[in-house]
Amino acid sequence: MRAVVTCLISTALVLSMTGCGKTKTTPKATVNQAATEKITAAIAEQQVVEEQVRAERRITQEATKLASVNSICPVTGGFVDPAIAPIPVEILIVQPAETIMVGVANAAAGDAVRRDPGRYAAAAQSNKQARAYTSVGP
Repeated sequence: MRAVVTCLISTALVLSMTGCGKTKTTPKATVNQAATEKITAAIAEQQVVEEQVRAERRITQEATKLASVNSICPVTGGFVDPAIAPIPVEILIVQPAETIMVGVANAAAGDAVRRDPGRYAAAAQSNKQARAYTSVGP
């Protein structure tokens, strides 16, 4: 999501500073282009730092083998199997992003959590089974 916003902002800055296709280059346009390049470089550097922080968190979590936040499987509603490693789920709603470990009852439930982590993260934090999808109409 950030990459899209960053790309749109960068594109808007470039277009507004260059005049959308003017062939004549003025000193002011050159200065603005240099500023745009500096901003783009700063954004890229920030993204690299954020990715490094996420990688360090993953390594720390794997090294410490964090316990799951739940004792009830959010997929099946059964008890969590301690023999199955918890599934890491990154919650991007909070800043900075938080990773929780979701315990599951079996391998199929683990696959379901990996496919749709947002659906099962809240249920795991509440220590209950996720609500089933419902359809409206015939």
